[in-house]
Amino acid sequence: MDGTIKIHETAFVIATFRASNEALSKDKYSIYWKNPKTDKWINNFLEKVSKDEPFTHCLRNRHFYETIRKLIASNEIEVLINFGCGFSMYPYLFDKELIHVEIDQKDVIHHKKMKLKDW
Repeated sequence: MDGTIKIHETAFVIATFRASNEALSKDKYSIYWKNPKTDKWINNFLEKVSKDEPFTHCLRNRHFYETIRKLIASNEIEVLINFGCGFSMYPYLFDKELIHVEIDQKDVIHHKKMKLKDW
């Protein structure tokens, strides 16, 4: 491992951060993206950046979750467009009637589609 995380690999890292505290993040599907290679990246990252990163990412993503949930409840949203969606699974936690568009790098979207077919 050279210690460098490629941009598309951050999708695994952020999903694993969300999985570290499902009660806070509310992303019950994030655990499916967890893997040993990502765990190594995270351990290295936490040593060099901040041990609080998983908490802050869970909190940040919880804000998005709550905002979307409230917009749905008040009928203020018809389409959810998620730029840089990574492996966020929030659209799959809401009503299937909600139209959602996920935008990210081609390899991230492709990998996510393939995994969703398997699951």
